[in-house]
Amino acid sequence: MLSRGPTSAIVRHGQGKESVCAAGAGRSGDGARPRRRLGRAHRDGELLRLVRQGGRLPKRCVVCNAKAREHQITQKLYWHPQWIYVLIAVSPIIYAIVAMIARKDAMVEVPLCGDHVRRRRNGQVLVWGGLLVGLVLTFGSIFSAAPAGIILGVVVLFGAIIAGSFMMRTVMPAKMDERYVWLKVNALFLNSIKRSV
Repeated sequence: MLSRGPTSAIVRHGQGKESVCAAGAGRSGDGARPRRRLGRAHRDGELLRLVRQGGRLPKRCVVCNAKAREHQITQKLYWHPQWIYVLIAVSPIIYAIVAMIARKDAMVEVPLCGDHVRRRRNGQVLVWGGLLVGLVLTFGSIFSAAPAGIILGVVVLFGAIIAGSFMMRTVMPAKMDERYVWLKVNALFLNSIKRSV
């Protein structure tokens, strides 16, 4: 005689044979809870939520939402609470120390299409090239006592850094906790992600 507990069910196979299986095992209908794929990205309002360790983004470009199966870059993202920026007005050194202590980080595999991989590389070239040219102009003008050259060097230096950083931008962290990172991404990519439930 077989015992029928609250979590068991009898399955008849014919020819008088019976077996016991757990209730709900193999169910895909009503009452079955779907499994959530670990590490999958979910939309959370206007942000993209991803686990900080082992999170995966769909194989589409995060900038334009085109297919991106071949190109993927690894980015280490840092974030700290917004209120820490207030310390800059007190002392940049104090801000830097507190930010280093309070910050969290996440490693994200970022898919990009071929066009935006090239755009990112061009941005890197612009930053390093502008840094070199700007420093040469600035210090060269200092030694030759040419104020106009100093101003030009500073403009080239900061202009290249700002423009290059804009070209390299892919995702930005909006906040982090002990498990998740919330990312700011392009609207086209965000709209293709299912909302979290």
